[in-house]
Amino acid sequence: MLLVAFAVGTLGDGLLRRFAGRPIEAVRDVGGLVVAIAVVCCMPLALLQRANITIKFVQAFFGARAGSYFDAVASVAIEIVLGLIARQFFIYASALARTGDTTTMLSIRTAPFWFVVSAVLWIAVATQAVVVVQQMRTAFAPRAPT
Repeated sequence: MLLVAFAVGTLGDGLLRRFAGRPIEAVRDVGGLVVAIAVVCCMPLALLQRANITIKFVQAFFGARAGSYFDAVASVAIEIVLGLIARQFFIYASALARTGDTTTMLSIRTAPFWFVVSAVLWIAVATQAVVVVQQMRTAFAPRAPT
């Protein structure tokens, strides 16, 4: 919904800029903040559906069992990196809150937007933890004798 509103605003901004010479300053002013929230909101679902990019060469060379171990290790690595990213966004939002950073034209405080981004990233961290548990179960599940 945010991206649709941003797209409509961008279209209106472009049309007004072209035909009236008067852009909609709010679009440019809060556009980056809106896009950041819209993009990060896709992450928890993408992680849960395992829609991230994966490379499956280990399974092709070493078999399904080795591939499932590698997937489990990769899931843990994603969890760690995602946790570090979420932490950094929280630190960034906190710094913006301390300094009272605002947008240029409308003087909207930017920290709340970045706290939302950080919160959604922490939700993604929790979601990835579910994926890690699933991957571990798959990797270490007893196999039927062949």
